[in-house]
Amino acid sequence: MRYLFFVNNHISHLTAKGIIKHLELKIDDCTFLTERNYEIENPLGKTLEFPFSHLPDSFRVALGPIRLRQKIKSLDSFINTISDHQPFEIFVTQTSITYFYLIHSNPNCKGFSLIEGGLGCYNLEYLKMVSHKAFWLRRLLYRLLYRNRVPELKYFFNIDFPKFKNCYGTNDKAFKGFKNQIVLDNPFTNDTRYKGINNVLVLDAIREFNYISSDAVKFVLTFLLEKLKNDIEQLHFKFHPEHYRRPEDMAFYKNIFAPYQKHFTIIELDKHTVLENLIHSSDANFYVFVSSIGMYADMMGKKVFSLAKKLTERENTFKFQYESYHKGSIQYL
Repeated sequence: MRYLFFVNNHISHLTAKGIIKHLELKIDDCTFLTERNYEIENPLGKTLEFPFSHLPDSFRVALGPIRLRQKIKSLDSFINTISDHQPFEIFVTQTSITYFYLIHSNPNCKGFSLIEGGLGCYNLEYLKMVSHKAFWLRRLLYRLLYRNRVPELKYFFNIDFPKFKNCYGTNDKAFKGFKNQIVLDNPFTNDTRYKGINNVLVLDAIREFNYISSDAVKFVLTFLLEKLKNDIEQLHFKFHPEHYRRPEDMAFYKNIFAPYQKHFTIIELDKHTVLENLIHSSDANFYVFVSSIGMYADMMGKKVFSLAKKLTERENTFKFQYESYHKGSIQYL
């Protein structure tokens, strides 16, 4: 049996390693498939970048029948190759992506499980979420183009789909209320490199994914930096993996930071920094937009300050509350 783990951030990677330990799997039978520009430093076993990005959907109907069939054929060949044409199980952070169903329908796929990947698995409402609504033309196109391999309704967490096995989380709040919930041993580790870090700004990709404007991000970051400039000596910040795709995105944030370097030192954390381990290893304060890091930091007893409501003040179409996922003590600035 082969085991394919789809990971797109540190928490999904930590969960995947916890599953390997929990199930006592042989590392040679496991493959990590990275997505969304996520990179694994010092990988535990075989690691490959998954070449079928879902932003936009690589298997969307709009590709047309010829290109779509070619893409599906390429995916089938890729999966069969990395699984050595052996039976396999897959571990994914969600099930609303088309490629999940195409891999699931491979005759060698013997099961799938959900793994913790962030905020979504802390809200039961995600069980009801679908990626789109079905209508007669879509049903017809799906049957013709996907040959019954992809359902018309793709649920975010489709735990009632055939071959479902388990939900794996790092604590008893992850996938709470889901069937077949399994809580893994604590995957976080102490790292002495993070001792002495006192203030961390976690950047996420809501601007890059067009949920919020550049103007709004600049406004709230300037608000935060003005608030901190007389109170702190150092601020560490971490880019989102998506930012490394385009140097201009990193430059956008660095240009906002530049005028404040005379007030306090601003230090970029390495791209491989595991923020969850930094939380576990330090007494830092965390400043976030809507990142799941805010939730994890609050769960571990750190002080967390969110800019989410300040974003809404600037653009009232943007709505986000941590309380939908986690009842904690995150403070809104």
